[in-house]
Amino acid sequence: MKTSTDDAYSFPNAEDCLAGIFSHENLVSADTYPVEFCGTCLGGVVASGARLTVDPSLTLRPSDVVAVVLRDDAGPYANFVNTIGSGGFAGVCKIYLGCKNVGGEPVHLLAQLDPPLVSPVPATAIQAMHRVAAISDDEAGGLSGQDSAAIDLLMMFVQVGEWPPLNSDWVPGKAAQ
Repeated sequence: MKTSTDDAYSFPNAEDCLAGIFSHENLVSADTYPVEFCGTCLGGVVASGARLTVDPSLTLRPSDVVAVVLRDDAGPYANFVNTIGSGGFAGVCKIYLGCKNVGGEPVHLLAQLDPPLVSPVPATAIQAMHRVAAISDDEAGGLSGQDSAAIDLLMMFVQVGEWPPLNSDWVPGKAAQ
């Protein structure tokens, strides 16, 4: 893995940057859980209604699609999930851009494509964040020109490295975690 001190480090073009999402070179563990994606914020990367397989054991890397569950008591982030939908969502799926230390706290950068934006979310506001290991083949979309342009814009926020999943013991349906 290259680090931020590697002068030669660069990110590929938009098509290659998200290719890992569709290649699924990683093995899916027995501790996976399903998620149904709702919305259009990830453009052609993940279609609304897609069935995703989430693996809480996988490391988080820039350009991974992640499933994020925010804490109910997370200050300004407490209502983030339901402000972007009609209510009743368990969490959000976003594109992971990495993590920065801000004022002594890890802040994770989460992105979407439509419209292109980056949300800085402090680790203390996140109950769990796990990597999407597979997108149902019949629901995997293709990147449009608009998606590629959005990804190119978002690349300036990418942080180099890999990070452990947050709260890898959390799974949907378990009581009060």
